[in-house]
Order: sequence, then C-alpha cells, then structure tokens
Amino acid sequence: MTAAPTPAWRRLHDEATVVDLHAHPALKATLFRRSLRHRLGPVSTRFSPFSLRTSFANLVDGGVDVLLSAVYVPEAPLLAHIPLLRLFRLLQPAAWREFIRPSYFQATVNAIAEMERQVAAHGRRRRPGARAVQVARTPAALEACLATRALAVVHCLEGAHGLHGAAAGKGTTPRATADVEAEVLANLAQLQARGVAYITLAHFYPNQVAAPCFPFPEELLPLARWRRVLAEHDLTRGLTPLGETVVARMLDLGILIDVTHCTPAARARVYELVDARGARERVLATHVGAQAINPSPYNLADWEIRWLADHGGVAGVIFMNYWLMPHETRLGLNFIARTLEHFVQVGGVEVAAFGSDLDGFTDPPDEIVDAAQLPRLTQRLVAERGPGGARRYDEAAIAGILGGNALRLLRQGWGRPA
Repeated sequence: MTAAPTPAWRRLHDEATVVDLHAHPALKATLFRRSLRHRLGPVSTRFSPFSLRTSFANLVDGGVDVLLSAVYVPEAPLLAHIPLLRLFRLLQPAAWREFIRPSYFQATVNAIAEMERQVAAHGRRRRPGARAVQVARTPAALEACLATRALAVVHCLEGAHGLHGAAAGKGTTPRATADVEAEVLANLAQLQARGVAYITLAHFYPNQVAAPCFPFPEELLPLARWRRVLAEHDLTRGLTPLGETVVARMLDLGILIDVTHCTPAARARVYELVDARGARERVLATHVGAQAINPSPYNLADWEIRWLADHGGVAGVIFMNYWLMPHETRLGLNFIARTLEHFVQVGGVEVAAFGSDLDGFTDPPDEIVDAAQLPRLTQRLVAERGPGGARRYDEAAIAGILGGNALRLLRQGWGRPA
C-alpha cells in the first residue's frame, strides 16, 4: 500500500525555518529537575506547572529549528505573594539551593549551565540518525546549526532582575548607587559572553532596570495575595536611570531588547532611546497580544506595532488565551490567528512572529498544548481566507511568520553593535 501524500501545509511547515522566540524548558530543567530528552507522559490541557511541553523530542516533532530558551529566576516577592510556593523549599531542596537562594545573577548563570548540561547529555545519548540539539552562543554558531539542521538552543533572559548580584540584592526598589550600576553592567557583559541573545527587561516585579505590568492572570488569583501585588505596581513608571544606561549598553553589545512585560511607559522610553541612536533591528516583543483586540497594558498598541515594523523588529504572539482575548476559553488557535492577522494588518507581514511561552507556567490553548503540535498553526494559516475568499497569506508570508522574520532579526541585530 502506498503512503498517503504529505499535505501541502505539512510540507510547508517542514520546509520553513521555525523559530519560537520564547519558551521555558529551562524552568522545568532547573526547578523540577526534569530531563528534557524525552516526553514526560501525556501533557495536560489544563494549567499544569508540572507538565513538560518543550522537551527536545516535542520540539523536534514540532519542526522547531531555533528555540530562544528563556531563563527565568523566580523573584523573591513571589514567595511572599503566593505562599504555596514556599513548599518548594521542602520538595526540591537542591533546586532551592541552586536557583532560589543565590543572588539572581548567580542563579541565572546556574540555570544557563543546567540548560547546557541537558543539551550535552542529549548529545551523548542521541540515537544514530536522530536530530542533533546544540547550544548556539553566537550568530555564527546559529548559522552552523541551521546548515546541519540541528535544533539550535539560544539563551535569553526573562527579567533584568537576573542582572542583580549582591550589591543590587533582591528588593523591588531601585537602588541608584555606583556599586549597583557597576555590578549590573559587569553582569550584562558576562551574559553577553555566555551567548544571551536578548533580555526581557521586566517580569513580575520592579527591578533595577524597568517597571512591569501587573503579572497574574485571573486563574492564579485564588493562589495569590494579588491585592498586595497590585498595590506595588505603577503603570506610569518606566525605565530607571540605570535602565536607560543598560539599554544603551545592550545596543553597544548587540544584545536584543525585549519589551514584553514592560509598562507602556517603559516601552515608550525604550523606543525613544533606540531612535536617538538611529538603531534598527534591536527591539522585539517576544510574547504579547494586541491592545486593539484585548486592551491590556501588557499588549502592544497599534503605534508600537508600526514602530517595530518600521525599525525591523518583530512582535511574537503568545500562546495564552488570557492575554489574547478579553475573555478566556479553552480553545485559542482562533485567537492566535486573529492576533497575527492584526499584527500583519497594522505593521505588515514582516513584523509577525510567535513566542509560545510554553512551559512558562502558562495555560496554552488546547489545540496546541505542546511544541509537537506547532504544525497546527501552519495548517490554520494556510486555511485563512481574506475578502473574496482569496488566501490571506502566501507561502512566503507563512514562512516568515513561522520563523523567517525572527531569524532576520537575529541575523541583523544579535551580536552587532548599534
């Protein structure tokens, strides 16, 4: 019996360079000591912090070519605002010692090292003929991975608190001292040397660089002392003076600037600083939605989408219904497609990308619960129709959304001084 021909949409997915701008296998490897080599049983369709959605096997099955592996070190106030997390000290004492107790910067370095150890372990045990997984610490190493079809793992940092050492400490109040500035800038240079391609300036709590939006989706509110968190957040705060210095140094070092999680004020200031340098291909929003669809300050306004497009940046749609639509359901592929459509309508097709945020303690749509199901996004984009029934996207546009646009930004901005 002859095999059924490969559908055109699947062939398109397999031939495209697929880039996920933001996912968190490192979280599961560090906090829960998960091996990333294999799948961890069936993946839950519900919110499940213990699921493993971005194992190397899932990434390979999903056709991912480049994974921007986001390192996130839990911020200290999180333990106070979600008391249940304190059990982690008892359940995972070794992980607590390595990734919670040290300074944020040391924990970040430890997490990068753990991710590299997992990649190396996969290489030692890889079956003949199986696809390789390699860490790409430089643009040249990324190109080598693409040439050999190895899955490229590129480090990135979520939250500039990961730059805090002993001088900056773990508080949420910026400390304008010479010691803090020297420490943060030295640590920034160290992360650049370790291959970090971009830094998300903010995350859950204010840090020495930038202020964030309110972080918790509604499903987490029963677990959190969220009113205390809300009281500490101020959407009018932007970059700190040190944050402006950090942005300037990132431009010098060729580290891309991710404005996800930043307040609208912080994002606007980043754009101003980049414009003042006349820089392009430096800024991205890795895992966001559109304010025109869901008016959360976390999401991008239309003028920001146009700014990114005009400056060679990209906006990556997040795979989380809560941020994409003003109401939440279990099915969300429609919301992903609608947000991508808006990005394209406002900024053109070259601005659109995706950053799944899988394994980031998020609840993805039930149609794409892990990286192995990413081809469903391609299938949906091929099926999209515009006015009059014509296809909304041609194959080149879909290939750009799947990874070509993100890859262009990496090639033109990462590692290049502005």
